[in-house]
Amino acid sequence: MSVPPPGPPEEELELAQEPGWNSNADADGVASRLRGASRVVVTTHAKPDGDAVGSTLALVHALRAINIEATAVYIGPWSDRFNFLAEDAPVIHREPTESPTDREEQLFASADCIAITDTGSWSQLEAVRTHIQNRSDQTVIIDHHGHGDEAVADLRWIETRAAAACEMVAEVCARLLNCKSPAQLPRQIATCLYLGLATDTGWFRFSNVTSNTFRTAADLIDAGTDADAIYQQTELTDSPQRLLIMRSALNSLRLENNNEFAVMSLRLRDFEEAGASRDDYGGIVDIPKTVGSVKVVALALEAPDGRTKLSLRSKAGAGSVDVNLVAQTFGGGGHKHAAGARTDLPLEQTIEKLIEAVANAERLA
Repeated sequence: MSVPPPGPPEEELELAQEPGWNSNADADGVASRLRGASRVVVTTHAKPDGDAVGSTLALVHALRAINIEATAVYIGPWSDRFNFLAEDAPVIHREPTESPTDREEQLFASADCIAITDTGSWSQLEAVRTHIQNRSDQTVIIDHHGHGDEAVADLRWIETRAAAACEMVAEVCARLLNCKSPAQLPRQIATCLYLGLATDTGWFRFSNVTSNTFRTAADLIDAGTDADAIYQQTELTDSPQRLLIMRSALNSLRLENNNEFAVMSLRLRDFEEAGASRDDYGGIVDIPKTVGSVKVVALALEAPDGRTKLSLRSKAGAGSVDVNLVAQTFGGGGHKHAAGARTDLPLEQTIEKLIEAVANAERLA
C-alpha cells in the first residue's frame, strides 16, 4: 500500500469562486506592485504546508534578489523538513497562542507592502490580523482557492484553476527577475516552487493537476531543481512516531455506507501512547482512498479543548461526493474533494453525525 505523504495538502480541483471573492490582478500586476515596494512582509495561512512555505520563500528570495527587503512570517507548527528551503532568508516562526515579538511588530509596521500567498481568508490569518487589518491598500493576495475575504487586500490575483499557489508565484517570480519563463529562475527559487507544487498535488497524482502544472514543473526542473532530492528530503524522513500514530488511526477504521465511506479517529491518548506530535498525522486521512469501493474518507481528531476536528477527502470522477457540503453541516468548508471542520460535539457523536451527513451527500452525487 502506498502511504500518502505527510502534511495537509489541498488536493483537488477547486470549487467555483464564491460571490464577493474576485480577482482584479494578474502576475504582471502583482509583480509591478511588489517591485515598487522597499520593505515587504510575506505571510500565509496558519499551519503552513508545502505550498504555503514554498510560495512565500520563493517570493522572499526573489524580492531579496532585486534588493527589496523581505521577510517571511509563519504562524503555527513548523516542519523541520522545510528548513533547507529558507537558506539565508529572514524567517519568523510563532505559535498562534504567543504574542508577537518586537521584531515582528516592527517588521509589519515598517513594511510598505504585505504579500499573502495560498489564502485570503481572515479565519486563516487571525494571528496576524492586527498587523494587516485596515491596510488593504498595502496588501497583495496570490491565491488559488475559491473562497476568501476581499477586505484583506485591494490587489488580488485569484486563479482557482491553478493546482497550487506556487504555480502562480512561479510566474510572479519570473516577472520580478525579468526571466522569460520559470525555467530561467535561480535554482534556489525554483526548488521552493517545485516543493510547493509537488506537495499540493500529491506529487502530481491529484485531479487538480493540469497541463500547465506539468509545464511549470518541467520549467522548474530545467531551472536546476533536483526533484528526487526534494522528494527524499521531504517525504522519506518520517519518524517512528508517525508510523505508530498511523497504526492507531488504522486500528480505529470503520467502513460505512456499503464500504463507500471510511472513517478513522485519533484521540489525545493515541498521541501520548505513540509519543507523536500533532504534526505526525498529516496525510493519514488519505490512506483508505486506496480501497476501490471507498468514495469518501474522514479523520476525526480529538482536540485538547474537547472539540473535534474533521478532515474530509473524496475521490474525483463520476459520482464523486462533494465533501465541502459535508463540512458545511459542521460549520466548515473547503474544496469539493478536500474539506475540513471543527465541531463542539465529542468525537463519537461527531462520527455518528458524520456518517449520516456523508450518506446524504452520496445521495446527491
